[in-house]
Amino acid sequence: MQMKKLSIVLYFALIAIGVGASILYSIKGTVEVFDSNVTISPQSFSVDVAKGVKYVKQIKVNNSGSSVCVYFEDVVEGPTPGKIDVSYKDEQGNSIYSSKKLCLPEGSKENPSQTRVNVHIDVKKDAAEGKYSIYIFIRT
Repeated sequence: MQMKKLSIVLYFALIAIGVGASILYSIKGTVEVFDSNVTISPQSFSVDVAKGVKYVKQIKVNNSGSSVCVYFEDVVEGPTPGKIDVSYKDEQGNSIYSSKKLCLPEGSKENPSQTRVNVHIDVKKDAAEGKYSIYIFIRT
């Protein structure tokens, strides 16, 4: 009888650990879907950049809606992503970031406003050789 009680307690303990483990490794995310009137062109590009070099690529930001102020975020993937710095400047050389946004004039679907932005890619001298991907996101 004592062994049966011990088996039942052990059984419930294992179930509790299993439930706790599944909760420990679960994740919840929130996704917001909206109609975006702001696009980047070109949407992708490829460059070969040597170590220790700064590269500037100009992109066009199109707005087909009401005027809006935006900034950019990015994700770098590759062998040593921390060795690739990406920054953004308008045509006058002003930096663009979350607290200093780029204001885009109003545009329409037929005639979107177009603003040029310089994407500065700074490759550190100790960056590993290889292929890197940079994903740019527009934020309001």
